[in-house]
Amino acid sequence: MTDGERQHRDSFTRQVRIVANNVFAKETCIFCMGQFSAGSTVAVFYETCDEDGKEHEVGLICDLCLGKSPAEVQASLIQQAERLEASAAWYRSVAVNEVELPKRGDLDIAGAVADPTCDEGSDPPPLDDVAPAIRSEA
Repeated sequence: MTDGERQHRDSFTRQVRIVANNVFAKETCIFCMGQFSAGSTVAVFYETCDEDGKEHEVGLICDLCLGKSPAEVQASLIQQAERLEASAAWYRSVAVNEVELPKRGDLDIAGAVADPTCDEGSDPPPLDDVAPAIRSEA
């Protein structure tokens, strides 16, 4: 473990609390990244910065992950970190290499319409959806 990792780990108090929920929607578990339907109560992961005492809601945890042993949760988190690191490497490689994009006029001629639902600030799609072959390169 590097000093930076140790410092980040030690600078937060982490806890999971069960809270009431009045929004019944599909949620994403921050441990396994799986989709789940939130019920009337949900498990929420919080971090509190030890320096300033500010509490931050990190995300929700699914019932499946809540039922796992600490070792299983740790393995799941490590696996998820590896997937995210591979995804980040792919995005970084695309960012530093020139990407040939069609000109706007070419899109209009082809009859394509810009997707108004595309949000530039949204989370990237999972690596499996973007480029399955990149895992072998990472």
